[in-house]
Amino acid sequence: MSSDWQAWITLGIIILTAMLFIWRAINKRRKKNDGCGHDCGCPSSSLTKKKGDSNPKS
Repeated sequence: MSSDWQAWITLGIIILTAMLFIWRAINKRRKKNDGCGHDCGCPSSSLTKKKGDSNPKS
C-alpha cells in the first residue's frame, strides 16, 4: 500500500456516500405519491377505506 492510503479510503467513503444519496433521491422520485392517507384533505384520504366503513368513498 502506498503512503497515502488514508486519502484513498476517504475518497472511497465520499464516493459511497454520494452514491447512496443519489440512489435515495432517485427512489423517492420513482415512488408514486398518493398522499399521506391521513385526515389532511388530500385526495387519497377520501378514497381509503376507514375502519367500520362497509364501502369506501368514491
